[in-house]
Amino acid sequence: MMKTTNSSPSLILTRPLFKADPIIQPFNLEAVLSDLEQLCMIILERVGNIQQYIIYPHRVFKQCAWHIKIIGDKANTYLLLNISGYYQFINDVNATRLSISVIDDIDAFWLTYALANKLSIVPVVPTEAFQECGI
Repeated sequence: MMKTTNSSPSLILTRPLFKADPIIQPFNLEAVLSDLEQLCMIILERVGNIQQYIIYPHRVFKQCAWHIKIIGDKANTYLLLNISGYYQFINDVNATRLSISVIDDIDAFWLTYALANKLSIVPVVPTEAFQECGI
């Protein structure tokens, strides 16, 4: 993976990041490891010590995405994983909301959890999403 800045485009991949077979086995994170490390640095610079990592998959019309809100002791930051059929790392690291394109929901799920693991935080879903239906 290429390191990205505001002026250099990131590498676009059209194959899945995670080989998610039915048999559970360790992932080879080589293809995404440098991006994960860079993303962790960006997030930690923005938020300080992480207090909460909230994930919320959603749809806007027919477009699916995963919204991740990271709450820290200094600030909050937002990451959007757009389900777009290809992988592309952040183009603008200074954007208010960081945005990454991913192949599909499987890659979004595993990237979300790989990032949380690297940040040493347990992801949560917003529990208020279930209050109206009595769950």
